[in-house]
Amino acid sequence: MLARSKCLVMRRRAASPVWQCPPGQAPADGGSSKEADVFVKDGRTARGPPPRGPAREERADEGHSALISQTVLDATAVLALLHDEPGEERVASLLPTAVISTVNLAEVAGKLAESWIPERAVKTVVGELGLQVIPFDEALAFRAGLLRPATSDYGLSLGDRACLTLGQHLRKPVLTADRMWKTLKLDAVVGLIR
Repeated sequence: MLARSKCLVMRRRAASPVWQCPPGQAPADGGSSKEADVFVKDGRTARGPPPRGPAREERADEGHSALISQTVLDATAVLALLHDEPGEERVASLLPTAVISTVNLAEVAGKLAESWIPERAVKTVVGELGLQVIPFDEALAFRAGLLRPATSDYGLSLGDRACLTLGQHLRKPVLTADRMWKTLKLDAVVGLIR
């Protein structure tokens, strides 16, 4: 399970994930154990900025062609992994070479924030995944915008189009939990996590 291998403990409370300290461990920010906190393997709760570790961000001036990757992840794939949903094993196996657009990263952060997970914990959890983060630059923005007419009947969001556009640009497959993507008539290879 990724939570163990990435040194994080995740427990579910109701329908949303809750990140908690283990019993008897005080939250780093002094909050109550009802608040979401991240527990790090060595017994410390997350403090300060998230670890930079294996997380990588591609510089816009270096160009996207220098990337060596196998899969572009949609926010739904990352969220399935973090929520320990069906298909999470497939996503976890692709993490070492996976990339994500800054737009899709924003979607992941937003969904975690909606679950009342503090900013510091969100950054730590996402940083621990080690995803290569690709800036959504002007060229990608135009390409995603130009996909709107071809995808409007399918109801694709900007995040969906950002993921597909990055996959097209890098000529790499995209991985999602959204089955409808397989019906798209686009120049993109779509893989499903389940």
